[in-house]
Amino acid sequence: MVRSIVRLLLPLLCALALQAHDLSLQIELSPPVVLVHAVYGGGQPVANSRVYVGSPVEPDKLHQTGLTDSLGYFAFRPSSPGDWLIAVDDEMGHRQEMTIQVPDPFAAASSAPAPAGPSRFDRALLGIALIIGISGLWYGLRTRRA
Repeated sequence: MVRSIVRLLLPLLCALALQAHDLSLQIELSPPVVLVHAVYGGGQPVANSRVYVGSPVEPDKLHQTGLTDSLGYFAFRPSSPGDWLIAVDDEMGHRQEMTIQVPDPFAAASSAPAPAGPSRFDRALLGIALIIGISGLWYGLRTRRA
């Protein structure tokens, strides 16, 4: 009886252990950079692992290489739109590759104009309100003394 239960559960436990070390990539397009987050199946970050980035302009050459940080993050700045190849290798048998599409106006979102400050009318209104408020305090204090 116990042997049959062990035979039934052993493949399931092995499958769960293997899934815990699957490597997955989460990509975030955050102009002007692409943010890569590498994690194992169990949610543990893939720290200090090799990252290879391939450009759509020169697919046979590496655009950039580097290492993930201690939390599994790596960022790069794409030089052109197109299909970029990203590969993360922990050099212990786990490797994941992914191709992402970088849109054409990718950098345009980062150069958005700064929000406008108060208008000339708003500043004038504020100045008048301050003058009236300070005058009211001044005259209120003078009448209290008398």
